[in-house]
Amino acid sequence: MQYLYYFANTSLGLRVLNYLSKQPSIKLEAVTVIYLIDRWVLRIKLQDPLSLQQDLNFIAFLRENGSPYTITPRLE
Repeated sequence: MQYLYYFANTSLGLRVLNYLSKQPSIKLEAVTVIYLIDRWVLRIKLQDPLSLQQDLNFIAFLRENGSPYTITPRLE
């Protein structure tokens, strides 16, 4: 299971990473942090799927701090 969100500044991205470090029930496989010109993008990949309630809580936390990020197709 993975989540792709963007955040307006560094402190919001760090808040998410801090939240994840304090959640023993959320097992991380990887976190990728990408800095774009105007935002920070975090790809959060989990080892195991979350329960429905955990998933809803986590998505609510992510949306309080950032927005879902969608990859735009590359033009050539």
